[in-house]
Amino acid sequence: MPVVQYKFSLFCHAGLLLLAVFLSGRVPDCHAAMAVSRPIPDRLARIVYQEKPESKQKIYIVAQSHPSALTGENAADTLQVQAEIYRIGEWLIENRGIGVLLPEGYFQKETKGASIKTRCGREVVRDGRALPDATLLDRLAATDHFVNAGLLLHDDFGISLRQIEDRGLHANVCLLLGELVQPEPDDNLPAIAAALDYQQKKRSAALLRNIPDALAAGADDQERFRGNALLTVGLAHLKEMVAFLRNGKTVVDPFSRGAERSKGYCCDLAQLKNNYGITILLPPTLAQNKDLRPLITFN
Repeated sequence: MPVVQYKFSLFCHAGLLLLAVFLSGRVPDCHAAMAVSRPIPDRLARIVYQEKPESKQKIYIVAQSHPSALTGENAADTLQVQAEIYRIGEWLIENRGIGVLLPEGYFQKETKGASIKTRCGREVVRDGRALPDATLLDRLAATDHFVNAGLLLHDDFGISLRQIEDRGLHANVCLLLGELVQPEPDDNLPAIAAALDYQQKKRSAALLRNIPDALAAGADDQERFRGNALLTVGLAHLKEMVAFLRNGKTVVDPFSRGAERSKGYCCDLAQLKNNYGITILLPPTLAQNKDLRPLITFN
């Protein structure tokens, strides 16, 4: 946003707040006023699911396209989608007070609840200037280290990363993906696919279930987080996540693979649903892709 336009927006917002004070005789909640006056722009994201938008604490779930879990290679749209996720996160940090990132596939290396260090060994905080699109894409295209929108948001804004992944479920999914892509001659591919579907649904359930505990984690009350958080997750998880949220619990049916018999899986999401508003967002590139409509259409 140009500097003049940005300043004009600030003056308008300040004027509305002063008018509210004059008429009501009290100072309004700035975040509440901003939430009403500044909905997330359509050019940045499409809202595809929302519940309890009036809640004081909010979880924003943004669907992403990310590198292959097996090869690490980007899909055709990965860089563009990651750039769009950065812009969504940037806006949410500045306008919705996002204070914690909950990335899919992230595993805490330090004390639980603490912010990780960047590869430079320190946190880097943005100086307020807009990051040019070309520079953003160059940073996301780096090949000498792993990088994505979430890590850049962490580096640029200094907000913390917290783990909601279940390490065992993540490892099981990667193992089954490997079996499916490079099967042995006697492998039963439908059975492997069923096992993978079961583990992925359990993983989606765990990502939602673990959010409240991850945000509450801290050595003392000062470290416990009570603001808004951003979860980035693969597009394939959205349908089952929406189904789980609507039901208020996660239910995963059992499956059989040869002699292996799984148990059904169920967990309650009351702690998440009772304490947080939830909004699911799609970056423009994913929202406009007609081939993806089966994944983003929720009955």
